[in-house]
Amino acid sequence: MSRNHERAAPAPETAPGAEAATPLRPLVTAALVALALHLAVRAVLAYQGSFFASEDDPYRAYLAYLVRFRDAEGLVGRLWLPGGHLLLGAVQLLGVSAAWAGPVVNTLATALLVAGTAVLGTEVAPPPQRRASGWAAVLLVAASPMTIRLAQSALADLLCGACVVCACAGLARGVRRHRLAPLGAGGAFLLAATGLRYEAWILALLYPFAAVLLARRAGATRARLVGVVALTLLPLVGPGAWLAAQRAAHGDALVFWRAANAIARDLGGGSSRVGLVLDRCHALLSWAPAVLGWALAAVVLARRSRAARGPVALAATLLLVAVLPAVVTGHDHPVFPERLAYLAELGLVPLAAVGLAGLVGRADVRRWVRVGAIGVSVALGVLALVRPAAMWDHDSVAVGLALRRGQLRLPPGALLVERPVGRPPFGWASVGVLWGQWARTVFATPHEGGWKLVEPGDVVRGRTVVAADTLGAWLDRRGVVGAWVVSREGAQAVRGAWPRAAALPLGRGIFFTRGQSPARGAGPAPSSTGAEP
Repeated sequence: MSRNHERAAPAPETAPGAEAATPLRPLVTAALVALALHLAVRAVLAYQGSFFASEDDPYRAYLAYLVRFRDAEGLVGRLWLPGGHLLLGAVQLLGVSAAWAGPVVNTLATALLVAGTAVLGTEVAPPPQRRASGWAAVLLVAASPMTIRLAQSALADLLCGACVVCACAGLARGVRRHRLAPLGAGGAFLLAATGLRYEAWILALLYPFAAVLLARRAGATRARLVGVVALTLLPLVGPGAWLAAQRAAHGDALVFWRAANAIARDLGGGSSRVGLVLDRCHALLSWAPAVLGWALAAVVLARRSRAARGPVALAATLLLVAVLPAVVTGHDHPVFPERLAYLAELGLVPLAAVGLAGLVGRADVRRWVRVGAIGVSVALGVLALVRPAAMWDHDSVAVGLALRRGQLRLPPGALLVERPVGRPPFGWASVGVLWGQWARTVFATPHEGGWKLVEPGDVVRGRTVVAADTLGAWLDRRGVVGAWVVSREGAQAVRGAWPRAAALPLGRGIFFTRGQSPARGAGPAPSSTGAEP
């Protein structure tokens, strides 16, 4: 009778005394504190007007503006997958400004990421640490500097990472519990990820093989294996559809690949394969020291345990996915290389959660060691919470913020924004995103014998070349009343078109307005001629 009683006893992780054996209170408290700090830092960044994580941010918000209107078909053939732009455009259609669309989408992505990592940490941990691993995953994600920075942006990395984590969680839960529904949900999440970033394509190729291997090891029947294969092949629809669209639109299924390589060569140049891997390792060490440390602890604590093989294999796979594209192409990211370490960080989070939970859950570990371990995790995140944005053109951002906050006056009319030759189109997009008046923005690029101007509201088909001596008349006809220029040629052209315009030097550029000073409130009066940028 006693044997039967022992056999019927609940598992350790669900027994009434489980929390005493694996102390959850310190982890739960730390995870909730980390979530509160995450939200507090996000609120501060929003108050400061920090909407950008990199130079890419405003330009992607601008492409979303095109989706909002009538140029969604123009996204086919561009460098980036359309999923992020479509989401940002949909949010803008709901009335959210271009500056806020990214943070709104990525706040939802953060919530999805926290939930997905909690589930994944629970699924891959050994039974005694499953509940603790879920809370440890929440702690590590919420305190991640990379997560905070990307959440305050318009980039698709965070949402893609969240979808990838949910896909892995669905795979782990479906195989462990012999259910097809979680596998189907995981396949749907990975399908969504393939429309956001190209790195997810590699996972889409690996996903069916991993599912079949794990299902066979779990003793799945042949009929169940057929269902597993069918559900895990679903994500391949995404890459297939994109290649077909490229082929139909341009006659070349890989036109996006060739364009991306050309941009990478022009902006970033070539790098050695070893150098690229070292760059990713350096980025991980800078952004995620706590995750790296606890992942190493997991390997040390469970190096002889079969239960550790799953998390280690998962981490190794996601690390491979994060590093492989750059190594294959041989090009470093020209704008924000740290961002490409994010999938590698996510690959380590489940393993790190197991390591943290394994330490605090050991019966022979003293309380002060548990508290210290959790405190170190939080401190390493807090010390690196606010990282500088990888912006090249801070002055354009400052102009956009000043216009948004009313610190610069602009009469009713359009604004001319210069896009210098040889520089990415990010600075002028920063002004437009923050100002939120795309239809009142004219973009100007120096052209042989004059200027190439882009009409308001139509940046794809509205290009017009205007001679230098007729620029003033063209601006008058289009109702342009202000100009933001960042080159010597741009300043000379605007002075020639508007001899009496007021000029306010801002950093390396000049903000011109016709007929009145652009400054508002008390402060030094702007120069009537300005200074050369």
